[in-house]
Amino acid sequence: NQGDHFEVICPMTEYDTLSQALEEKEIETESSDLAYLPNIMVPVGDIETARKVLHLIEKLDDLEDVKAVHSNMDIAEDLLVGTNE
Repeated sequence: NQGDHFEVICPMTEYDTLSQALEEKEIETESSDLAYLPNIMVPVGDIETARKVLHLIEKLDDLEDVKAVHSNMDIAEDLLVGTNE
């Protein structure tokens, strides 16, 4: 619950059923997306590893044939700030 907005997460196999149920109840949706959410997050605890992984993700994302890059890494916010240096 985010004020007047709700985020609903369900397995992809239930996506159509959920969409239909919301429509039948006349619940208006602002947006609807499919997303890959990891089951297990991998902590990245040092700045050098964080830089390398983010660099790899950036290079993969820049490839013409790549539509999206997904990751299960969990970088501490203080490390994330340091990766821009």
